[in-house]
Amino acid sequence: MLQAAIDRYFVEYKECRPTISGLVLFLGFCDIHSFYDYGRRPEFSTTIKNARERIVNIYEQMLGNANCTGAIFALKNFGWKDRIEIKTEQSITINVVEGDLSERAESIRVSRLCSKN
Repeated sequence: MLQAAIDRYFVEYKECRPTISGLVLFLGFCDIHSFYDYGRRPEFSTTIKNARERIVNIYEQMLGNANCTGAIFALKNFGWKDRIEIKTEQSITINVVEGDLSERAESIRVSRLCSKN
């Protein structure tokens, strides 16, 4: 029954571009949170996820159009990102010998004193 209603929405609103909020209202939910809560029920999870992805697919296809700013905005609201994140893990070991450090600090202090004179 839910799948049939979703399919009907996509047929009836094909020309004016289906949206999540439009689908939510068409199905009779009071807000998008209720819709996603309903989607957490195991028996409706796949149906709700599939409907969402159908809408994402519509926006994704719009990316090839000359004016795709609205599609980019919508896709960002679906969690898409237009930047690349690179995570690296490195370990760096620094061995500091106290004598070397204090001698270097003293040398810098002396050279600063000499440059003032």
